[in-house]
Amino acid sequence: MALCVRLVSLLLAGDWDDPLAGEPAEEVRIAQGIAKGLGFVTPFRDMDSPTGPFHPSAHSPPGYPYLLAGILRLAGPSPGDGRTPYRAALLLNVAVGAAAAAVVALVAGATQGRKALWCVGLLTTFWPTLVRQSGFLWDTPFAMLAVASALCVATSAELSQTPGRSLLIGGSWGLLTLFSPNVAPLLLASLILYAFRGADPRRGIRLLAYAGAAWLLCLAPWLLRSIWVFGRLVPIRHNFGLELWMGNLPDSDGTTLSACRYHPMDHPAERALINALGDDEYMKLKSSQASGLILTAPWDFLRRSGQRVSLFWLSDTRRPTVFLGIRWPMVGGVNAAKGLLNGSLIIGALLGSVVWRSSAGRYAAWFGLLVLPLPYYLTHVSSSYRVIVDPILCLLFGIFTAWALTSSSLRGFLRGSLRSIGRMKRPHQAW
Repeated sequence: MALCVRLVSLLLAGDWDDPLAGEPAEEVRIAQGIAKGLGFVTPFRDMDSPTGPFHPSAHSPPGYPYLLAGILRLAGPSPGDGRTPYRAALLLNVAVGAAAAAVVALVAGATQGRKALWCVGLLTTFWPTLVRQSGFLWDTPFAMLAVASALCVATSAELSQTPGRSLLIGGSWGLLTLFSPNVAPLLLASLILYAFRGADPRRGIRLLAYAGAAWLLCLAPWLLRSIWVFGRLVPIRHNFGLELWMGNLPDSDGTTLSACRYHPMDHPAERALINALGDDEYMKLKSSQASGLILTAPWDFLRRSGQRVSLFWLSDTRRPTVFLGIRWPMVGGVNAAKGLLNGSLIIGALLGSVVWRSSAGRYAAWFGLLVLPLPYYLTHVSSSYRVIVDPILCLLFGIFTAWALTSSSLRGFLRGSLRSIGRMKRPHQAW
């Protein structure tokens, strides 16, 4: 069901007809460079220039660009219809997004029962953010899968604690980190919950060491590459300074839409500057400029951060929503349905975390909700960034819904209230 809904959304949004949607995104540009044999080079170059510049880059995590580059290489230099390899990548993304929805539903079923599986499964199947973000040439479906896998490992009491299992989990976490490093804190938290589930802390430390070694082994080639080309250790990606600078410029309102006016993809002067300096030096410069902006006006930074917290959790209600070809109504210029839907999801998720029987699940869920959004509070916010928390919110909301449907105390309360209302006399009868 999740796969079908995502395929329909892909067709209705027009992404199937035009997978690149005009200007390719950064990860697509990097993948095109890899497929041409240029290596992992800057996405901000002139795509039509045969001479570059071809500065090495760490702007994006490497997982998705290399995956897409592999699909482009398999298609060959003349794939007939130039859209074919990109359509294949879109189908893969849709399948990964649907798999993430299924894993979240299975977590609910394993810990809370069959009704929870269906409630969560229906919610993750149709929730707009999870559906829409599965249909882009971007790494967001893999971020959803990483969140779902972390919740699965944290809550599964049936997973045997063996060195082989720990190596498998650590290797999987390493691959997912190469796709979506912003989910790595939740992956680490789930690994700790898995390793120390037993009563023997020494065994937990050994299991954690096995998994950590496999995790680091997966990251090692990319880290060594960064040391080789930049002369220093660079994290999985190196663009936080740019995002911090854009999001805290004086005319930024906290949204990605306002911040990206100064992004090198959209701003000719910034694009010329990054091509002149190279990606690494440019990112260092932007980190320095971002620190200067914050230190010069700390209260403005705190005010914008507060705006970004609200934008992240309730979304930008000034913008319309189009889902499955249907445009949501705007009331007085406000997308009230979006705010109401997000607010209801948050409240239901809070209640769900109370009634969830899995204590490990609650720890992982709360850790994810508290930690994963932190970078966006400091930079800028788009509704697409919710993909890292919406699987958790849908899980908790669905668990609360299933509990409400099966709770004898709640049913008794509702039946008693209805009977009391039925026994009440009308005002004229009482008179």
